[in-house]
Amino acid sequence: MRLLPLAAALLLAACTSAQIQTTDVKAPTEKFTSVVVGEIGSAKPEHTSYALFFRTALIQQLQAEQPPLTVVTEAAATPPPGAFKLSGQITEVDFGNTAARIIIGFGAGSQQIKGNFAFAGANGEPLASFSSSESYAGGAGIGGASLLSIEELAGRFGKSTGQAAARWARGEPLKAPTSEPEPDSRR
Repeated sequence: MRLLPLAAALLLAACTSAQIQTTDVKAPTEKFTSVVVGEIGSAKPEHTSYALFFRTALIQQLQAEQPPLTVVTEAAATPPPGAFKLSGQITEVDFGNTAARIIIGFGAGSQQIKGNFAFAGANGEPLASFSSSESYAGGAGIGGASLLSIEELAGRFGKSTGQAAARWARGEPLKAPTSEPEPDSRR
């Protein structure tokens, strides 16, 4: 009976992981206090809604960081002092395979969203470019049923990219946040 709550938590755990591969990164010459969120597009028109889920979560995460970043969501004629610009594109949305997640598990049939992103200084100078992804291997322990929608995965992708951008703005390395199983958000 004592194991019932633990078993329920494992069943409902939604394991996601984030990855970042940097292609050209300069260490910030200053600690940025503001970010201009530029265009976040999608490579395919049918994936535009996922770019919107990503952008919303990205902005929310940047505003929630400590110390908080001032977030400008429109292309201002003159960026605020201490600002960098973040822009990018969702390049791939893979809905995965539920049957493979249930039958095989261990990451088979994972859902995945990928994107390419860039940071630029206030003068437009390139500061960093990177590819990143967020994947969902399924719930129910080592794989299984889809407890996380692709829209929720796009939101988690925006959140993890926001965490990485905020760390970089503080002068820390540009890397993906460590991933942990999170409870299903639809409970």
